[in-house]
Amino acid sequence: MIKAISSLWFAWCLIAWPVLALSAPGAGTKTDKLVISPQSAAPSCPSSQTCMYALSTDGLVYDVDAYGNTLKLHAAKSIRSAVNCAAAVPGPANGDICYETGSGYYQLYSGGWVNLALVYSSPLSLSGRTLSIAAGGIVYATVSGGGAGLLGIATLYLRSPGQAATGTTETDLLVAPRAGTVRNLRCHLKIAPGGADTVINAVRVNGAAIVTTCTISAASTSCSDTSNTSAVAAGDRLSIKSVSSANTASDLACSFEVTN
Repeated sequence: MIKAISSLWFAWCLIAWPVLALSAPGAGTKTDKLVISPQSAAPSCPSSQTCMYALSTDGLVYDVDAYGNTLKLHAAKSIRSAVNCAAAVPGPANGDICYETGSGYYQLYSGGWVNLALVYSSPLSLSGRTLSIAAGGIVYATVSGGGAGLLGIATLYLRSPGQAATGTTETDLLVAPRAGTVRNLRCHLKIAPGGADTVINAVRVNGAAIVTTCTISAASTSCSDTSNTSAVAAGDRLSIKSVSSANTASDLACSFEVTN
């Protein structure tokens, strides 16, 4: 009886051991390829172990580490591209990135595909990786001055809008809060000088004229200087001086900007 059992055990070992050896390879087993059958849904991976699987919904391979973090292997190797990402990428998940060759933009999926492009317009400009603001693009302050009523034949210093200009005291319309550039002087009269008369308007810094100036002549009622600029420092006192040769010109208003 014992001999018969021993013979059966020996026979079973001869048949079963090779099968067990094939179905349960030991650590360090080498192979030239790994074939994975895609699944319709992500499987449940053993706790504290890593596993790999493929999904039939997108044809991609996923890796789950021992902490339960899932990595889409295809997305890790390269960024997908398509003429239209929304139409070409099946089953996208939040965080997916696709380069859309049709628009030339990278797109990020976050509940829907959105462009990762930087949208900007003047006065902003982009050079390489540097976003810059053009000169005059930031207005630090707008300075306004006025001379209510008839100007007469006189040299006047403009005051706050609605007040009569004065010919005796120069009024500081602004103390510059920071360094910048004076630009874009514009002036307007309700009644033109007429004939050959003029009203010459000039921006002044610390009581001295600068190059920013404009002249209202004859039948015109406005003037501007958008080309001549002057630098100012923090603390500089800014004013406007007007020289009128006309008895008829009235109600002058001027303004200019202090910019970057």
